[in-house]
Amino acid sequence: MKAPKSDPPNSAVWLLRHTCPGGDNEALTGDLIERFHEGQTAAWFWRQVFVAFLVGVLGEIRLRWPHFIYALAGTAVPLVVSSSVRGTGFSMHWWVLPWPWSQLVLEFSPIAILALMVLPVLGLHW
Repeated sequence: MKAPKSDPPNSAVWLLRHTCPGGDNEALTGDLIERFHEGQTAAWFWRQVFVAFLVGVLGEIRLRWPHFIYALAGTAVPLVVSSSVRGTGFSMHWWVLPWPWSQLVLEFSPIAILALMVLPVLGLHW
């Protein structure tokens, strides 16, 4: 008679239950544990957890695509502007300035102003 198989990896089960977005994770967890006890390997279990996580994340992006695009734009705009500003010789190192000027540069930096100008445009799009 075959010896009973050990439990699936605890960290994979925890990830599946707590970090996978989407629907009923308890049912999915139970099904995967059952298949693991039927003879699947730990590598198979980890692969299934990864696929479940990926499918859940892609489903959430599909449902909330405007938020996702907004987040990408909010991340990309400062990077593009800072690289173009660096090319003009403007120093983005505000922390090397004396106190009153460092605070002013931080509050009114070109990146912050541009980001504030982009927000209404993105808001009108939606």
